[in-house]
Amino acid sequence: MTGYASSASVSQPVSAVHGGIRYDGELVRAAVWEPSLGSVLDRHDYFRVVFLGSPPAPPLEDLRDARIAVYVPGPSSPARQRAEAELRTLREAQTGYAAGVGDVLAAQADEIEEHVIEEWAASFRDGRVVASPALGSDVASVFESGYWTDWSARIGEALLARAYPALPVDATKLTAPIRPDADAHVLFDAICGEGGDIGAIVLDALGPALGIALGANTLDLSRCEGVDLVAAEAAEHSGAALGHRLAHGLGLTYPLATLLALLYVRRDSAEVRLAPTHRLQLRGGAALDRPLITTDVLTHLAWPWPMRFWPDVDTIAPAGAPRAEGSERYLDVLGMAEGGELRDWLATMSDGLLAVTQQLVALASAQGRGLGAGELETIGRVRQLIAVDDASEIGGRARELFADPRLFRTNMDLWNGWREGVVHAAALTGAIAFLERATVEETRHELSLEREALASRLRDPALLTSPQQWPALAEAARRFSHAYASAYVEHHDAYHTQMELLAHRMASALTQARALARLNAVPELGRPVSPELPGLCEELASVVRTCGAATDADAVAGDAVCPSCAIRLDAVPPTAEVEALAALVGEALAKQNTRLARAVAHRLAKREANERLDRFIQVVEVSDLSGLANILDDELTAFIGELLREERS
Repeated sequence: MTGYASSASVSQPVSAVHGGIRYDGELVRAAVWEPSLGSVLDRHDYFRVVFLGSPPAPPLEDLRDARIAVYVPGPSSPARQRAEAELRTLREAQTGYAAGVGDVLAAQADEIEEHVIEEWAASFRDGRVVASPALGSDVASVFESGYWTDWSARIGEALLARAYPALPVDATKLTAPIRPDADAHVLFDAICGEGGDIGAIVLDALGPALGIALGANTLDLSRCEGVDLVAAEAAEHSGAALGHRLAHGLGLTYPLATLLALLYVRRDSAEVRLAPTHRLQLRGGAALDRPLITTDVLTHLAWPWPMRFWPDVDTIAPAGAPRAEGSERYLDVLGMAEGGELRDWLATMSDGLLAVTQQLVALASAQGRGLGAGELETIGRVRQLIAVDDASEIGGRARELFADPRLFRTNMDLWNGWREGVVHAAALTGAIAFLERATVEETRHELSLEREALASRLRDPALLTSPQQWPALAEAARRFSHAYASAYVEHHDAYHTQMELLAHRMASALTQARALARLNAVPELGRPVSPELPGLCEELASVVRTCGAATDADAVAGDAVCPSCAIRLDAVPPTAEVEALAALVGEALAKQNTRLARAVAHRLAKREANERLDRFIQVVEVSDLSGLANILDDELTAFIGELLREERS
């Protein structure tokens, strides 16, 4: 990976060690900030370090995860600028050559990059780090030595230490850090007696740090803090949300969270209750034929790969714990008893499921993310809840899906908020798109502040789980759109009034530019004068356009721009450009006019009778050729050429 060769961001995997665990992260180099770089971390990455090629720094509200740090460099030195320019040239050239030549160019680029490491490090030492909350690290020490991956690892360690101040691992008992992806399944196999010599070695090396004590053919988990942690969290969370809490919230990572959950089953005879559609298998490939992992199943279970395991988990509970309470309490949550009322409710839920899901997906997408684990879990459970053959089964299905009526109430409150606010969700999705088009310059202080405040609230990751805020936020978006539309209509009219004046000025300049082009084509007048000006005039004339559409505030409140001209609120008429170019064209034409006047005057001095010369003099006086541009056409240009050739012969 090399420098900042383009505006696109380039990422690569990187790792950092904290608390005895090696965490996977992401190193990103981007020329400029992109809001998507601040998205919430999920799945395999536990920190992200972004190096920008240049300011400005990202707004703090763009950083949606405390495990993200962004480095904004200081001033770029001439040496760095030269090296980066050379790198861009070499990297771009690589793609245009055969393998052999491309390899040589790549080697040259790598050599240049090695030499410019210190220049990059120096620019970041003089820059600043942006994180939310502030990281407070010693920036200079991060860039003291090494390269991009070394810098990322150092700051990754600082981010992880802040995010996970306590881990259930005794790092002093490790000779090497735990690698969750590589070690967790080996430990599981070893604990189940299936790991062989390698499993025994890994268990001996990593077990004590995790609180796994080895006796004479026995396994002691009584001091395993990780199992205690799983037990405590399982009492408060369930399903995919529990997995995410353990992996990302507490820093166990998904593989270690899976291992410790299964050790909880072994130590306390707990049960992992699975969704009926789970995909777990036994050793040898046979499917686990029941939605339950118990101690008798554990030794026969194939290692459940974490990213497939946690979506299948319903709850984890102590052995003997009641599966759920009676269905009556779940029906109490719905506020209805079995009967016609329940059937009507079921029909309403079934009809609204697709619409609500679509609006949630659209709103999350507008925020630049996908639905989170908790949101997906609620949708999935509601889908399973209403997938009953008979309304009378709803209470029993709720009892199966939710470990506690309180959890059922929490999920249903959220779902009902979504269902009742589906219209507002659509309005908020539209508002996010509107704000992307509705640019407001900083000079409009009040409107600009209102836009930024609204954008910040609409980008909040907690927006989807706070439907009670949607009506007020949708109303705020509506008020802003109307205030913006009023300002836009006023700006649109003033802008195009000025553009009409510029169009007249540009028409005159374009006439002169075309006359200049014709005179430049007469070789007898000498070398062409400013031959690039006619082309520049044509280009600028295509930009100076007026809008004849009657601007409607209601239309602007919906689209953010005029549907005809699409100018932005911060658009400025090119007055200076038009005046400057018109002046240059006038000067160039005047120079050609002077040449022509001199040649015609010399021809007159010979006082030869010539009918064509008399016609030409009648068209334009020798003392003032400024009107020539308005009458000069191909025929007259040809005549001028012939006249000057006769004068020379």
